[in-house]
Amino acid sequence: MKCEQEGCKERASGEWRIEGYDPVPVFHFCDEHADEFGFCTSCGAFIGGTEDVFLTGQEGLCFDCFISIKDELEGDERFEDEDSLHWTGADDDDFLYDYTEGDIGQDGEI
Repeated sequence: MKCEQEGCKERASGEWRIEGYDPVPVFHFCDEHADEFGFCTSCGAFIGGTEDVFLTGQEGLCFDCFISIKDELEGDERFEDEDSLHWTGADDDDFLYDYTEGDIGQDGEI
């Protein structure tokens, strides 16, 4: 099936659903347009307009997938020269600690 984004010629990477509605809206997007619409392209959760985008500072990955991928890449030689991932969200350290269960250091590095 083709991506339903107007003008896109890519193949849809799957059915993207926004749970919690009756009926559940279903979209057919390629990964790029699913990301732009607000879906996590790793787990498929709809995160558009949520704190996940605020916490990671990017679209396309929910906070859980962002942390999981970051943890998998940590120590990989191919990424040693890359800049550290930095906190881009709130300045409230209590909020930082409570939400992330201590994954974010005082200097803002994840």
